[in-house]
Amino acid sequence: MSPRGEAARGHREIRTVLGRLLDGEAAGSLHESTIDRVEFVTDDVAVVDGRARVTGVAPSLGGEAAVVVHGFIDVLVRRDGRWVISQIRAYGLESPGR
Repeated sequence: MSPRGEAARGHREIRTVLGRLLDGEAAGSLHESTIDRVEFVTDDVAVVDGRARVTGVAPSLGGEAAVVVHGFIDVLVRRDGRWVISQIRAYGLESPGR
């Protein structure tokens, strides 16, 4: 789920949504994530709360001075000994001054 409420499921849809963003309004942007909390639901499931700061985006994405910030919640699962992202929920798209 994107900060704009766009839902994408599966590799093909996710690649399309992210590709459209990264080839358009966010072309050449820098993405920095801060993890605020990790909670283990089970030994093989974790919920991650964090914030993302994206610089160098087009003003049409909603950023002041080409910077946007949004929160996110990721659900990670352990598969074959590796942690993989199962779900991403981005929310609260805002300019840093708000």
